Amino acid sequence: MYFLSGWPKRLLCPIEAQEPPLGIQADPQRTLFAVLSSSQLSIWYNRPSVLIVSYKETLKAVSQFGHYDQAEWKPDSTTIAVSTANGYILFFNLISARDKYLYEPVYPKGSPHLKGTPYYKEEQCAPSLNLEKKQVLDLQAAITSLQSMLEDLIIATADGLLHLIHWDGLTNGRKAINLCTVPFSVDLHSSRGSFLGFENVHITNMEYCATLDGFAVVFNDGRVGFITPMSSGFTAEQLHGVWAQEVFDGTCVAVNNKYRLMAFGCANGSVQVYTIDHSTGAMQLSHKLELTPKQYPDIWNKTGAVKLIRWSPDNCVVMVTWECGGLSLWSVFGAQLICTLGGDFIHRTDGTKKDPLKISSMSWGSEGYHLWVIDANNSGNSMTESKNKGQHFGILQFQFIKSALAVNPCISSQEQVLLQG
Repeated sequence: MYFLSGWPKRLLCPIEAQEPPLGIQADPQRTLFAVLSSSQLSIWYNRPSVLIVSYKETLKAVSQFGHYDQAEWKPDSTTIAVSTANGYILFFNLISARDKYLYEPVYPKGSPHLKGTPYYKEEQCAPSLNLEKKQVLDLQAAITSLQSMLEDLIIATADGLLHLIHWDGLTNGRKAINLCTVPFSVDLHSSRGSFLGFENVHITNMEYCATLDGFAVVFNDGRVGFITPMSSGFTAEQLHGVWAQEVFDGTCVAVNNKYRLMAFGCANGSVQVYTIDHSTGAMQLSHKLELTPKQYPDIWNKTGAVKLIRWSPDNCVVMVTWECGGLSLWSVFGAQLICTLGGDFIHRTDGTKKDPLKISSMSWGSEGYHLWVIDANNSGNSMTESKNKGQHFGILQFQFIKSALAVNPCISSQEQVLLQG
């Protein structure tokens, strides 16, 4: 069980925000998160949520690379890869500064938060870090998706290629994989798979699933599938794809490593959750996450396409957003817990209706106790408007409390439930 706690907080940048934030991505340990604007990369600490360091591109570099688009962390959080509009990958190294800590909390006398507490520094003091751009890689095609896989970075481009890049920015002699050479079938036991028999096919969104050893992918024509290596290598000859036969309007994907699930967002506003049949290797529909006309008679078919899907760090819940706005939280197997498109969320204090919150990017914090989101409406304002109004662009932080049983299940009856936040 997850519950919202209080109103969302707005994180304000201490420096003048001349560019609105466009994307947010937490590191694998979720102690840091990166915020992207069109020409700036900023690193924040999660608790407390404070800015640590920023890197701003020069006008000359922006004209060459194009604006920043997506970010992906190396598993050990020492490097960040940033894709740009003109098909470049920029590799930034995160280096510890001379001063070990940038912020250190000060508590009044008699406070239970004493400096003698074990791991006090590591848990409550923001580290001092520097950002250095170390490598630039030109892929000569628009980058549609990038995903970390152990010591490599998998990059999908609009020309239908999959690039396998090492985190030092080198290919190490490995050739890009043309998706048209990867066979696809309805299961992994088929003796022969068919190829993507048309031009301009490319991946628009993908996510690596470690427990299934493969990638859940969404193609530009709306089809979705799962690509896995049939052996230890990662070449066109060793890859095989499996189709989800019922989906033709896919928009995005997120994977749940704990329960081995793949959640595909669709243009009709529903989320279809698939698993892999162990006996045949086929993609099997597990359940759907969708609004019903009974619960949401005014909005159930007006949400637009699913825009983003994010599983919580404990893999117990999933957050869904739509193109037309709104947030909805679901349990792993389809129980709706929270939805901002109905109930008290859609009315102001005076009783009038308000427009749903539109989200352009979101990322979970440590252990799922908070969620950072970027308001698409706020991010759409121009730099000129920002200067005239004198306001700083912020990031919303939703606070959650959750049941202790979420990750510690119990089969006996419980009269009371412990909520943590």
